[in-house]
Amino acid sequence: MRPYCFSKIRFSITFRFKSFCIFTLGLFTILFHVISFGSPGNNEPANVSPPSVIYLHELEPKINTGPNILLAVAELEESIGRLNQIEAESGLQAFAGSEVGRFREATGNDYFREYNQLNLKAGLRHPLLGSHYSEQKEILRSEYEIKEKDKNRAILISENLLLLRKQYIAYWAAQEKQLLTGEFLNDEEDLTQALEYRKEAGLLLESDRLEFMSAISLVHRMAQEQIAIQRRALGFLGHITGQTLVPFKAVFPQMETPCTDAKEMEDLILSNHPRLQAIREKITQQEELIRLTDRQNLDGHIELVGRVSTEAPDSESGYGVYLNVQFDFPWNAKKAISAKRRIERNVLDQLKQQTVITESSLLIEAHDALQIYGTANSNIEFARRRLSAAQERVRENLLRLAYLPGDVIEKLQQSRIEALRAALDLVEAQSQLLVQQAVLLSYADSTSPSDQGLEKDKTAPRYYPETSWEEAVKAINKPGIFHGLTFYVWDTQDLPFDSDTQGQWFENITRLGVRRLLLSFTTQQINAMQNLHQRQSIVQFIDAARDHGIRVEWLLGDPSWILPEHRDSLTELIRSFTDIPFQGIHLDLEPDQLTFAEHESEWLLGRLCETVTAVKSSTALPVGLSMHYRYLQDTSTGSFLASSFDKSALDEIILMIYITDTRRVSQIAGSIIEQYPRLTFSIAQSVEPILSTAESYHDIARKDFLLKLTTLSEQLQYKYFGSLVVQDWQSFLEMSP
Repeated sequence: MRPYCFSKIRFSITFRFKSFCIFTLGLFTILFHVISFGSPGNNEPANVSPPSVIYLHELEPKINTGPNILLAVAELEESIGRLNQIEAESGLQAFAGSEVGRFREATGNDYFREYNQLNLKAGLRHPLLGSHYSEQKEILRSEYEIKEKDKNRAILISENLLLLRKQYIAYWAAQEKQLLTGEFLNDEEDLTQALEYRKEAGLLLESDRLEFMSAISLVHRMAQEQIAIQRRALGFLGHITGQTLVPFKAVFPQMETPCTDAKEMEDLILSNHPRLQAIREKITQQEELIRLTDRQNLDGHIELVGRVSTEAPDSESGYGVYLNVQFDFPWNAKKAISAKRRIERNVLDQLKQQTVITESSLLIEAHDALQIYGTANSNIEFARRRLSAAQERVRENLLRLAYLPGDVIEKLQQSRIEALRAALDLVEAQSQLLVQQAVLLSYADSTSPSDQGLEKDKTAPRYYPETSWEEAVKAINKPGIFHGLTFYVWDTQDLPFDSDTQGQWFENITRLGVRRLLLSFTTQQINAMQNLHQRQSIVQFIDAARDHGIRVEWLLGDPSWILPEHRDSLTELIRSFTDIPFQGIHLDLEPDQLTFAEHESEWLLGRLCETVTAVKSSTALPVGLSMHYRYLQDTSTGSFLASSFDKSALDEIILMIYITDTRRVSQIAGSIIEQYPRLTFSIAQSVEPILSTAESYHDIARKDFLLKLTTLSEQLQYKYFGSLVVQDWQSFLEMSP
């Protein structure tokens, strides 16, 4: 299963001081806000260009240009050249030669003849028997040397791919940890002043102040450590890819889903692993060498020779043609042949034992990796719960600080540091899971890097975007969009709560860029959740979503819950399903849907604020609210609502700005976001067919709609901008591709 995606936790703290009474020098409030499991926001100053974004799948194909891969390619080309040379020099050969000499021969008693002789010869030679098989063995060795080096190149690519993925994960994790520590240290000056004020007022011991300052120094040291880790990872990435890389923005590393079934993993390793394939090819080669050695009894060759000779100064030339067959063998031929066979068979036995050892080693390593992968999944769940507990301690201390003087501020600071550590541990747990995911893929995935990534899935259901949308999806996942895409899902009947295709379903919508789903349930579905099986299917669906990096929040949209007489039914409903691991509660309570003859608008807005406060008090989950932008655009109602939502610590407001002019949307949203910087806003866009083309994108293709959202996200570069939200999922599926 794909790992649970953790991208960033944002810390912000603001100090306010005022004189309180004669015994108190100052009272301050620490506003501490933790937003979990999103994507990094845009924290760079407006006049500084943000670093370019590089995705993991963009770097993977570049390992083919790495120096060690290029070296392996050069060695392979050398072996190919050597094979060509051996083949050219084997088999039938032509030869030629000459002899020149001065001779003195006796022709009778005391008579001698002196003459010069010139012999010329040329012919063809072909090896026989053992000599022929020796040449075949050399050719065979060269052919298998080429195959071996090609396999070694494949192994090296696989190893480099794993190393690249590990270094990218390390780079990403260091980046996320820097964001956490940086946000924590943003208010260091204010905190230092606050501690100094409390020490001078006699409310804080110097030893305690120094302890807090040492904790801040520790955070500085952690930040520097992450910078060093990121630089080291960047150097490795540059070396592996053969590229000159400058610091870039990493995004959550997306990789294929690894095989987690032990038996299937074993089968994949035994059939596909390149190290085993290389040894098996060596065994095949050695068996063929043994076959040729058995035939290598005698060396020999056959020659067809033509000869011309002449004697100077006065003789005529002579010529001749002859056939020469020659055999060579050692004196103890039987012993020599037996020794050759024994050597070759010993090599074969070694290779077979090497196969057994390699198979055993790979299977043990793979089983260990599977075990560590399962443990890493558990570690993430533990880290997430630990972070939730730390967040809750911060929230409790914030509430106590508002009413209790004394040492609550110190406890708040301690809980804030604990929350930072918990957040860092969650990033570390996620990076460890990603590393194990990469390791498992290295055992079972024999495809080349160019074959991997988003293009692999060719069997997506009809209502999902085709892989040609990849460019639009990449743009949607740029850091300007805090949570990726969010969808209102009002009709959840067709979701794969109990389906074998659930994993594929999440794979497809993750590929689309979906990072959050707001799920609504009918009264009938809610009643059905009393059934243990139905309840468990919802839990499993949410767990599977989390494993794929998707948040699932409960969408509640009955406007009658605004009214005091129906409010308790809402809070009781929320409390009755606390065992279902929703990651948030989202309210879509539209006052306009109530009858204004009975309830005045301003009165309804007041009751809406009371309902939000009641929901916040009934759950520890983040709470969001959807509302029409005009409520906050209006000066009188906007200030009242913003103040109330700030006091109730509302986590998110989704502004429903159903306008297809992106510049107009950014103008409206920008003015509201800048006017109320203490609140976090997201923007909803519509694809509903019931609205006009000025209000909804229903008449354009899905791919074009995603690109429109990309344009809009680039225009919404605000610190507290959350995500883009689509109304709604079913209408989105009905759009043309």
